[in-house]
Amino acid sequence: MDRVEKELIEQMKKEGYVFEMATVGYFQEIKENKPKGDRLKVFTTSDKGFPQVHVHIGDDSTMGAELNICIKLDKSEYFIHDKSSGKFTKSQLEAFIKFMTPPYHGPLQYNGAKIPTMWDYTIVQWNLENPEHEIPIEEKDGFVITPPMPDYAKLR
Repeated sequence: MDRVEKELIEQMKKEGYVFEMATVGYFQEIKENKPKGDRLKVFTTSDKGFPQVHVHIGDDSTMGAELNICIKLDKSEYFIHDKSSGKFTKSQLEAFIKFMTPPYHGPLQYNGAKIPTMWDYTIVQWNLENPEHEIPIEEKDGFVITPPMPDYAKLR
């Protein structure tokens, strides 16, 4: 990382951008079976001032300076706060939904229970970052059971 990039990151931190928290993962829009545009980072933060359960999505190259989106985890709605006021394009939203639904293959477990999908992993990450506003999680037959993912195709 060069001096200019470091200065940009420091300035963004001063302005309130929170981009280095619990990273869920990255996804990218696909056009004609090829990646299109910047990678988008999905992450949770310890937002003590905002008890609304939500996830952040931001463009990777500018650490959220160009695209900074928040969506609720308990319903299909955007959550506008601080500098998070962006909205998905149709293809970004489609890519986000595809990102959240496949199986989770990481090493993290929840109290010894396996985490079935990226959606479930996101809920676990939220709870780790925000224990005062946890989303209910159950365990059944060695697997994590979380509330179902909202129908983000109807995101408004």
